[in-house]
Amino acid sequence: MTENTESLQMARARNEAREDTELRLDIPKWVMGVIDAEGIVRGSASSRKEVVNEILASWAERKVHEATVVLRLANVNPTPMDSKEGSHG
Repeated sequence: MTENTESLQMARARNEAREDTELRLDIPKWVMGVIDAEGIVRGSASSRKEVVNEILASWAERKVHEATVVLRLANVNPTPMDSKEGSHG
């Protein structure tokens, strides 16, 4: 893990009835500046939440794809993930 492990925490316990969960963490100010700038470029309708959700969803999709490729190379048939979008990859 990284040294920022202490700043990562789940604000609420996982609730299977909810589609979303809350994530709280400390990030460098310059990173927040880039996120804010992206929101400004997109227009006033974009929020930090939308930008961060897009970044994290893209990252998570890549990680699921990487894991799927590794499992296929290892000749393992992974169980499809349940998600709002359906299958990833």
